[in-house]
Amino acid sequence: MKQTFFWLLLFCIPLSVGELTLRWLIKARAEVWTPASFSYDDAWVGSRPQPNLHLKVTAKQGGKTLYQATYSTDQWGRRITPLVNPLAKNGSLVFFGCSYTFGIGVNDDETFPAALSRRLPGYRSYNYGGSGYGPQEMLALLESPGFQAQVPQGKSIGLYTFIDDHVERALGSPRVFIYWGRHLPYYRLNAQGELERQGDFESGRPVLSRWYRLMSHSYLLTTAIGALYPNFVSDQDLVTVATLLDRSRKKYQELFQSDDFYVIFYPGARNFSPRLIPLLKERGVRYLDYSKKNLAKEDWLPDRNHPNARGHEKVASWVAGDLKILSRPSPWPAERR
Repeated sequence: MKQTFFWLLLFCIPLSVGELTLRWLIKARAEVWTPASFSYDDAWVGSRPQPNLHLKVTAKQGGKTLYQATYSTDQWGRRITPLVNPLAKNGSLVFFGCSYTFGIGVNDDETFPAALSRRLPGYRSYNYGGSGYGPQEMLALLESPGFQAQVPQGKSIGLYTFIDDHVERALGSPRVFIYWGRHLPYYRLNAQGELERQGDFESGRPVLSRWYRLMSHSYLLTTAIGALYPNFVSDQDLVTVATLLDRSRKKYQELFQSDDFYVIFYPGARNFSPRLIPLLKERGVRYLDYSKKNLAKEDWLPDRNHPNARGHEKVASWVAGDLKILSRPSPWPAERR
């Protein structure tokens, strides 16, 4: 009996130390202050920024201010991109993606859409990025009633910014579900290989959701599975992601009569791009691949999780150059398709 108790104690102590350490580390992360009214729950998209907002956001860690930024949204809840040219007549740039697109930690005139707008002043820009978004939010937005009316310009270029984490968001991994994504839109492939909407991750997968909620009580288990999950993403999982992007492209084409829709593989997005890009090629989805490029340390916010204004400027310069090349009536370079 004493020996059993000893081994049980030997097993429990490291687990308890691990749990407490992780709990402390998570709480020590940067604290970002945003008013509760910044976003609202949307039954179709999951979460959306409130319309007509103008507020200051502060991120701190250990009492030290990491960044301060002002966020402004328009009547549709889109991050405002300052108008570069009031007489812009070429059309519109429509941006989709996560916080990299929205511009976490930078001001309205420092986001990626703002930086690209300065390089393509003939277009008006519309920023539909949102914190924690994946490809399914883009599709949900495109399929929402009245979306077309929000972009009145004629010619339109759609740009979706992809980072590796979007694969987990599209699939509803344990980490995504537990920390913020239980009400993200849930799309799956049916037996016929067709994409269908099944509510959100919680309502569409009730049994798995119960297991994830149980798992959430252990920081150690959640962290371990979160670290291992990307290694178990299957080829079929990536087919689901590619199908999401392809259906978004087709919906964009239907709404705006435009073939100019591009997936931008962000610098450093190397984990899945080698497997995902061939799937996009098969489906005719255009892409701009910067996954093999790197941003310098100076191109990131102090939290090292998001690009700063300099980083956005750098990526915008690459994208602007390639879009100008692709607009010419010459064959595309293979790496830019």
